[in-house]
Amino acid sequence: LRFDESDVDRGDSLKGQRPVLFVDDEEPWMAAIHERQSLAPAARIEGPAIIEQPDTTTVVTRGWRAVVHTSRNLILEKASTREKLDRNGRL
Repeated sequence: LRFDESDVDRGDSLKGQRPVLFVDDEEPWMAAIHERQSLAPAARIEGPAIIEQPDTTTVVTRGWRAVVHTSRNLILEKASTREKLDRNGRL
């Protein structure tokens, strides 16, 4: 699945950010924390990120992104190497 690369409104889904330690990493990465119910269709969340909802948590590791399908399902896709973020969440 591909979506338009233009800016997509994520609503008020961003709750903040916090350091998260991923498997195989020695140091934590800053991860954006999003509220799942507030994500609009076509919203794109670049990893590292955590998407929280009452019944589950979705972890989006660095090098991956979550895209909200029109059915409101989350689709995880691998990001290209040039789009990977550094430990502080910068390109």
